[in-house]
Amino acid sequence: MARLAAASPAECTLATLGSFELRIRGKPIPNPATQKARALLSYLVLHRRTDVPRERLVEVFWAEAEPERARDSLNTALHSIRRGLRAAQFEPNDFIFANKSIIRWEAGVDLDVERIERALQTGDRELADAALAQYHGDFLEGDYDEWTVSERERVAGRYEELLAQTLRSTKAPDVAKKLLARNPYDEDAYATLIDAEVAAGRHFSAAQVIQQCRSALNEIGVVPTAAFLEKYAPLERALAKPPPGLEVPFVGRDAELADLAQFIDRKDADAPSVAIVEGEPGIGKTALIAQAVKRAASSGLRTTSLRAVCDDARPFAIWPALYASLSGKDFEDFLAATHGSVATELAEAIATLLPQPSMLAIDDAQYLSGDALATLIAIAKILAAQRAHVLLIGTRPEGLVQLSEGLGELQYAAVHLQPLPDSDVDTALALAGIEMDAATTTVLRTRARGHPLYLKGLLEQLVRSGALRREGMHWELAQPEADLQLPPSLRRLIEARIRARGSDAVLTACALAIEPSANANEIAQASGLNELAVLDALDDLLGHHVIVEPQSGPRPFIFAHDLLE
Repeated sequence: MARLAAASPAECTLATLGSFELRIRGKPIPNPATQKARALLSYLVLHRRTDVPRERLVEVFWAEAEPERARDSLNTALHSIRRGLRAAQFEPNDFIFANKSIIRWEAGVDLDVERIERALQTGDRELADAALAQYHGDFLEGDYDEWTVSERERVAGRYEELLAQTLRSTKAPDVAKKLLARNPYDEDAYATLIDAEVAAGRHFSAAQVIQQCRSALNEIGVVPTAAFLEKYAPLERALAKPPPGLEVPFVGRDAELADLAQFIDRKDADAPSVAIVEGEPGIGKTALIAQAVKRAASSGLRTTSLRAVCDDARPFAIWPALYASLSGKDFEDFLAATHGSVATELAEAIATLLPQPSMLAIDDAQYLSGDALATLIAIAKILAAQRAHVLLIGTRPEGLVQLSEGLGELQYAAVHLQPLPDSDVDTALALAGIEMDAATTTVLRTRARGHPLYLKGLLEQLVRSGALRREGMHWELAQPEADLQLPPSLRRLIEARIRARGSDAVLTACALAIEPSANANEIAQASGLNELAVLDALDDLLGHHVIVEPQSGPRPFIFAHDLLE
């Protein structure tokens, strides 16, 4: 029988951070079939050229199984590793030695987690940059065995140390952002971002970063250091009173507020404990949730408000900070003590720690995914069963889909935000002290169509152009025939919203903007996309409320707002 190709030391690489891949001589090896087998391979590589007793491996990976079954599971996982090597035309015995007592990984391996250690020990800038670049996620993501969780936290801690070490030597804003994504309490990282904003001339933005630092540290009951305050407090004070700006007050939403008041008071024994406020970006979800939180506080509920952020790199996003503030304990200690589903145990801990009775308000839930979303869904189910607290969630349409799927048959109060009626727009203008002629008011109403974000954007554009000017306590229209152009910032937001749906959706949306009466087949012919791709794009645009299906008329689709078109 021909002998399969062997590899010499330093020809193997193993990636475990965010993805899993073993390569030999640059050739990818098929991954073992199960998470347990991948974790076993990682363990053997971490302890390479060491005789690891089989009993030790059984104790680490199958401690709760019956002895005979545990031994069978070890053999199955080992077979899966060997099978991958064999499938790539390598002889398994060149890499793994195994007998009845011990198992040993024989070959040399360049392991991604060890690059972090080398960079920390040597202080080499090039090594550090390479180690940071290859950190695509946490160690063996998705595996919650005790050993894996412990190693994951150790590696994550060393990664944060490397970020902090690199930050001290480079003062690089991108490194500061990565560090704050994992540790939102690092004062040096905030200082780096503040200095970068000041150097770029963005002083108001720098002041906002100072406030973010204060707010984050306040979550854990501390304040910035004296050195930080001495350096940045003058900047903060100088910018504490920005130039007078146009404020559009909260108006209307009487029906929605009444629904939320009923939800908060829960006078009906069968009233749900969970409510979801849903609407497109800028329609006023955050403002409505803020009003609901005020109502809850006045009703005697203890209120806790959290807001998810886009592209949060932390696996559990907003929840570790909440757990730490409620318990006064380290989230890492909690992780080390978990035995099953971390999301479920974290939800149970938070539900237990909430002061009774409470309202927990979560805004921008569409940004939660993976473990963070699983934790929210588990909290919702627990609070619905307990009925001691209420949970209010704000989300965009795309987030409602995944929330509804996760909640299953759980009953919740649904509040869908529609555009404001003209009467509420007129009230907002009056309360803001804006005086303009009837013709301009009509044009403004027509363009904004009751959308608070568009109304505010159009008014701000009038201020920037000089058409709307402050006169004492009022705003007056200096140019009676002012042109209500779409402001660049709002245009970028709209474009980003559509582009986020993907290139097929962009092409389809553009085709509809050019030819509003086009159907799917016509769009496919004009764009070069196949009809199935166009149908998928239309479904995506409908789901995200970029377009809607009119109840009547010749057009199969119309844009949800003419500013989008």
